[in-house]
Amino acid sequence: MVPRKHTACVAVLAVCLAWPLTRLPTVFAKATGSRLLKYRERAGIQLHSSAATFVRKREEMSPEDVRRVAEMTDAGRARKWDKVAAAFWQSSRSSSTLFAAAMMAAFRCGQYAEGVAVYERLRASQIEKTGPVFTAAFKLFSRLGMQDEVMETWTELEGTDILDDHASAQILYSSMVDAVAQAGNITGAAELIDSMRSENLDVNFAVWGSAINACKNARSPAAAKAAKFFLQEMVRAGVPPMITTFTQAMAAHAQSPLGSIQNLTDEMESLGIARDPIFVEQHALSVLGHVFKRFGKDDIPPLVARASSARRQVAAAILADAKADGMRLTSVANLIDRELKLLRA
Repeated sequence: MVPRKHTACVAVLAVCLAWPLTRLPTVFAKATGSRLLKYRERAGIQLHSSAATFVRKREEMSPEDVRRVAEMTDAGRARKWDKVAAAFWQSSRSSSTLFAAAMMAAFRCGQYAEGVAVYERLRASQIEKTGPVFTAAFKLFSRLGMQDEVMETWTELEGTDILDDHASAQILYSSMVDAVAQAGNITGAAELIDSMRSENLDVNFAVWGSAINACKNARSPAAAKAAKFFLQEMVRAGVPPMITTFTQAMAAHAQSPLGSIQNLTDEMESLGIARDPIFVEQHALSVLGHVFKRFGKDDIPPLVARASSARRQVAAAILADAKADGMRLTSVANLIDRELKLLRA
C-alpha cells in the first residue's frame, strides 16, 4: 500500500509530540467532493442530526411511520427510552429513517447497547443504510468503546456513494471526528481534519471541540501540547473558541506543569472569555493532577492528599478567587475546597 501524504495537522503534531511520521496510522481515505454545505450545530461538542430531515427526500414513508419518527425524536429528547422503543416496535420497521430515528433516540437516552441492537437488526435486513444510520452508528459504537466497529463502519461507508453528497459528507466526517475522539485518538482526529480541509469541508466549532476532546480522553501528558495546537489552529481558522472549548483543553492539561496550565488560562483571558463554575472545577482538578475519568466524592480526599503542596496552594487560590468573584462553586469544587481547608488546618 502506498502511504497517504500526511498534511498539516498530522505533520505538525508529529513534530510537537516527537512522533515519527512513519509511526502515524493511515486510517482514513480521502473524501470525494468539493464545496460543502454547512449543517446546523448545537453549542458544545456534541453533534445532532435529524434522521427525518436528513433522508426525507430519498425515502417515502406512510403517514403512520412519519408519526412514529416524530414520537421517537420527541421521546429521545425527553430521555424516555421506553416510549422510543414502543414507537419503534409499533412502526413498520421498513425504512432506514425509522431505524436511524430509533438509534439517535437511543443515543440521546444513553441507551447505547439498545441502539446498537437496533443497528444490528437493520444490518440483518435488506434495508439500505443511509447517512443518518452511519452517523448514529458512529456515536453508539464510540460511546461503548467499540472502536474496531467504528473503523469497520467507516470503511463500509466509504464503499457507498453517500460521501459524494456534500451535506452528508459534512455531517459524517464531523461525526467520525467525534467518534475517534471518544477513544483519545488524537492522530485519527488530525487525519480527519486534514481530509476535511483538503476537500473544503467546514472544520467548525464542533469539529475543533471534538479534536480537543480527543486530547482530554488520551489521558497523556503529551496530550496538552496537542490540545494547545488544536486550539491555536481553531483561532487561526477564525473559529472563536468558547468556555466549553477551554474546559476541554484544561482537562487535557492534567499532569501538565503549573506553568503550562497558567499559560492556557492566560490565553483564555486574552480572548476575553470569562470562566464559569465548570471551568473552575476542571482548573482545580487539572492543577491537582487529576486525569479525566468518572469519579465520586470518595475519590477527592486522596486526590488532594496526593498533590504536592505547591499544587494544593494553586488549587486553593483558584477556588478562593472564584468565590471572591461571587461565583457559586460546583459540588465537586466545594468538596475540593473543603479537603484543602482540612489539610491546612
